Amino acid sequence: MLGTCRGVQKGDYYEAVAWKALELAFNRPVVYEPDILVENGVHTKPDFFVDLKIPTYVHVCYWSAKETSHAKFWRTVSEIADIKCRLGKTRNMCIIFESSYDGEYFSNGWYPEFLHAFDILFDDAVFFSHENLIDSYERSARNLGKKIGTRTFYEKIKKDEIVESLARLIRKKRKKNGGMIEKLWEMERREFKNLSPYDIVENDGYFLRNSILQIVLLMGLLKLNAKDTIDTLKKISRRSIEFPYREEIIDILCKLPIAIKDKRYKYIASEKRQGLAGPFYCTLNEELNWFLHAYMNESLPTDNVSIIDTIEKIFEKSSQKEWFKENVESIREELFCTDVKKASDWKIEKWYELYTSVDKKSRYNRYAEMLIASTKMGIYQLITEINKRLESKKITRTDIRSLYSNAQGKDTEKKRRLLIRTLAEISHERKDAVSSEYIHRKVARIVGAQSAVNPLEELVCSIVNRHRLGKDVEFIRNPQNIPTLISDLTKSLKLGFWKVKISFKKKDELIPLFISAMKEPADCAHKADEFSAHLRFAKYRISNGKILPSGIKRGIAVLEGSYSHKDKIALHNAGYHVCSLSTLPKVLFKIGLVYL
Repeated sequence: MLGTCRGVQKGDYYEAVAWKALELAFNRPVVYEPDILVENGVHTKPDFFVDLKIPTYVHVCYWSAKETSHAKFWRTVSEIADIKCRLGKTRNMCIIFESSYDGEYFSNGWYPEFLHAFDILFDDAVFFSHENLIDSYERSARNLGKKIGTRTFYEKIKKDEIVESLARLIRKKRKKNGGMIEKLWEMERREFKNLSPYDIVENDGYFLRNSILQIVLLMGLLKLNAKDTIDTLKKISRRSIEFPYREEIIDILCKLPIAIKDKRYKYIASEKRQGLAGPFYCTLNEELNWFLHAYMNESLPTDNVSIIDTIEKIFEKSSQKEWFKENVESIREELFCTDVKKASDWKIEKWYELYTSVDKKSRYNRYAEMLIASTKMGIYQLITEINKRLESKKITRTDIRSLYSNAQGKDTEKKRRLLIRTLAEISHERKDAVSSEYIHRKVARIVGAQSAVNPLEELVCSIVNRHRLGKDVEFIRNPQNIPTLISDLTKSLKLGFWKVKISFKKKDELIPLFISAMKEPADCAHKADEFSAHLRFAKYRISNGKILPSGIKRGIAVLEGSYSHKDKIALHNAGYHVCSLSTLPKVLFKIGLVYL
């Protein structure tokens, strides 16, 4: 339900409009955000409940960009599955704002295939747009100022043309689902009753994921192997002064921002000085301190030799990737004041000459990256600064990206020349500026939440490889795009698939592994909903117009971090064997995939 306009969520306003329209359409009270217990301590919270002859639950959907709509789609269909499978006879309505259906599905925020799936899975799908909708929202947001929220909008909104238009669509009740879709919910209810007992454990694996990625980054910057990097960190944590390049290494650790919150950076280490003339000391961040303590006490999920071996494999694989090499090299250049520092004095003509000297077939332009780096500004801060200077031409993130992705088309030559000139001016003005924004952008690509590397996957493989596989069992490490009921329903060749990186195959049964370590409880809840839906809909396929079981019956969820008791039960209810790294061998043995 998220979407932003001038920094304010549209979702709140759209929920308020839906609330008013539902009251008008059904002529009875509407409960906002009812907390529904569906089964075994698992709650779901649809947007609205209407107490009709058949209990009716309403979901309000809005999304601003279709490119990022995949996860939101799976979370939404997870909610309807919870209600349909656990609460018996109900009606479920979905109101999708800024969308339309006139023989074809259309929305700027959703792929048509996802809208088609909503139409099939929900008892009633309402696609709603109105010519005055966005203007009405912006006017309301301005009038209310900071007092924004669904209830605040609801109190201020009148039953105007927009509300009445939506109420008419709701009254139409476009169709009544049944048959094939009801068969799906019936099959899933039966599957739930047959689930085996589960084992839930507590763990701190979020620190493990982050600390390993930070060690991999340091291996690249310091040009050390895994063991030497860990030994160096141990010496720093013990305040040893007897190792080479001590002050230089501490200086690097204290300049590497790994996160930002409330405009304050969190670094790999914080710098301290003992006395007025004493040597530098630093305190490592909580993730690395946790890792070193667990490493020295041999309390990590696997033995220390396996941990070292796993980190080496992660570094080796990462080092073969262009994105990793480019980011490490850019960080090193900035930290050690090499080409980037010198580049601040280069003239505009030289920048453009170097930029155009790169082969147009190349997918990366090093000089564009250096120019952006030499401004020492974050990407959004940089865009704002450029647009202040170019009042008549607005620059977007895509324009910046096209520079370092080496998109040198003839039709954009004038714009690129103008952009390079402006960047060169900013670079020269800021040559002595602090570059934390730029370094953080590079560091986050390696250690941040969206990192392309998941250390837990390598650790899982390490654990599995130490055991003999069970009879007729195959361990598969090749990524697979698994078709699901959603891809069948929408007849899509791209959307509605489940990308599985690691799985087991036992005779004709495929058992996918879901591996995750996250810190924020809200992120964990979202991820649990998303992957519950992946498995639920992968268990069924359409054949000859009928829904039938697929070759997938269950999955394995390896969870670390802040996943709550509710999240773990929700994944279990969807068909996962839930465990952590430390209990994975026991679970694999229990279900006959390995011998202990």
